[in-house]
Amino acid sequence: MKFPSLSQLWLSTSKVFLRFPIPILFAALATICAYVLSYQTKDLSLEQNLIKGIYLGNLGLAFSLAFTLFSEARALKGISKWLGNTLVFAIIIPIYLWLNPFNKQVDVVVLLIIVFAFHLMVAISAFISKEENNGFWQMNKTFFIRFATSALYSAVLFAGLSIALLSIQTLFDIKWEGEVYLRLWIIIVGLFNTLFFLSGITQPLKQLNEEKSYPKGLKVFTQYVLIPLTSIYLLILLVYEAKILLEWSLPESSVAILILGYAVFGILSLLLVHPLQHLEENKWIKLYSKSFYLLMLPLIILLVFSIQKRVADYGITESRYVIIALTVWLIFITLYFLIKGREQIRMIPISLCIISLIIIVGPWGIKAVSKNSQQERLAGFLNQKSSPKRNNEVRDITRYLYQHHGVLSLQSFIKDDVLSVEKHFENKYAKEVYSAYKIKGETQDSLLRLLKVNPEYEIADDNGLLISQERKFDNQEKGILDINGAIKIVEFNSNMNIQDKKSTPFYVDKEQFTLTVDSLNNLNISAKNGEKITFNNNNMLKKLLSHKEFKSQKTDIERFDVPNSLMLVQQNFKDYTFVCRFERINGGYKTKAKKEMSNIYFNGFLIIYPKK
Repeated sequence: MKFPSLSQLWLSTSKVFLRFPIPILFAALATICAYVLSYQTKDLSLEQNLIKGIYLGNLGLAFSLAFTLFSEARALKGISKWLGNTLVFAIIIPIYLWLNPFNKQVDVVVLLIIVFAFHLMVAISAFISKEENNGFWQMNKTFFIRFATSALYSAVLFAGLSIALLSIQTLFDIKWEGEVYLRLWIIIVGLFNTLFFLSGITQPLKQLNEEKSYPKGLKVFTQYVLIPLTSIYLLILLVYEAKILLEWSLPESSVAILILGYAVFGILSLLLVHPLQHLEENKWIKLYSKSFYLLMLPLIILLVFSIQKRVADYGITESRYVIIALTVWLIFITLYFLIKGREQIRMIPISLCIISLIIIVGPWGIKAVSKNSQQERLAGFLNQKSSPKRNNEVRDITRYLYQHHGVLSLQSFIKDDVLSVEKHFENKYAKEVYSAYKIKGETQDSLLRLLKVNPEYEIADDNGLLISQERKFDNQEKGILDINGAIKIVEFNSNMNIQDKKSTPFYVDKEQFTLTVDSLNNLNISAKNGEKITFNNNNMLKKLLSHKEFKSQKTDIERFDVPNSLMLVQQNFKDYTFVCRFERINGGYKTKAKKEMSNIYFNGFLIIYPKK
């Protein structure tokens, strides 16, 4: 076996650098930012800029690679190539300024859509014309195989070097932090994986359009695994649609994801076997392709009804907008292939790329439509009379708008300057660790109070009439027991009344007792002769709910620390003193009348002493 020399490795690497200089530059940017980020820092601004560097590097890698392949396939040189590379930077840099995923979650979705669109550009950039259908398929086959191979090589290299580092650490007693393995992975994935992948892209690209090779393993996988699975999936969905028609009921909203999932795997299977459909022994592929798109029609109708139901109930959010966009694309693709035939498979990624770019900007875009939809819903609920159901909707929409679209999306509903509210908490928590979470939490609560809505959720029935504000009380000395003088300790919890073993028998000295929890959440201690005592846990919870001085925990505003003395109840029974000590008790009033309790949970210890 002949191993490559260092000069050969250097020559191969140099060729990749010369062929793909801009993509490698972006890969290096992402790798450096990820490497620096692996070191802990309390500088939130620095962390955010490093994360931006990571995703801009990834975006730039995909976009510049798409242009490089496009220019290479069309032999662009000189000023044309220079202008194209300038355009890459001119598009990537504004993304840094335009999107702020740390303050607006909608920008995270937009980023993911841009990443998806740029990767689709890579898939179609080298072969766009209708005469290059085979080249398009062969190019993406190369991408797929090269990606899988580079991932395997990267994993093996990481495993080997990690074992080497661990061996050095063990044998030579060298101490280094565990993050060294993370940094090793960053370098391998960011640089080695990228270089290895790029080195396998065919050159010149035009020869791919003449290539006829087809991996046998891919045919077996698609024909005997993927297509049968999608067929089973289709049968289930069609039977469900028949059930909907027979019962004349609206479909479940989750069926939209199932239909889109089926469409993705079905189209993928058609793409994988596309080159084989003209062979005499594979005529079934054409039949399968035509039947696939025909059977998509009833599923698309079901999909539209499913989306309409969800949007009517809860308005449009980013996720629903994406589903709507994919539905529009699926309708187009289905009609296109039924009318125009199934030769131009390039239309699948081209149309998907175009629609991805269209939906990220403008008044029709994902940001504007989702924000306007939820603002309309919020305005409608604010005009309604206060009730638990209405207030909970206001809480949900307010938090959604603030977290996904920023504080200014709520300005039209609040007279005060919402930016100054957010700025106040930014200044208050500027120097604290995890300040971003505290700022968001406090700002949300303040905005809700300005809307005259309590930040705490209310549990209401379907009509919005009942209210329960659940509280959680923890013993301050939880886990610390003073058992001086105790004869016996028995553990209990509220779930005992629904467990298979509903009672706990125990002995004190030679006398037998039984501990049970009844359906009213009372703790019962029974003697062998039938006598018993009862600890009314509802009364304990009511007593705790009446206290206003307990301080809530920092991590949960509805959880309170309670002194141990207030979590104890005792009764004398027989010759003993039974002390019921609660470690935790949760629950609340079910109605405004404050008579009936709900959502009760408790656990603790029964501590038994000799009667004094």
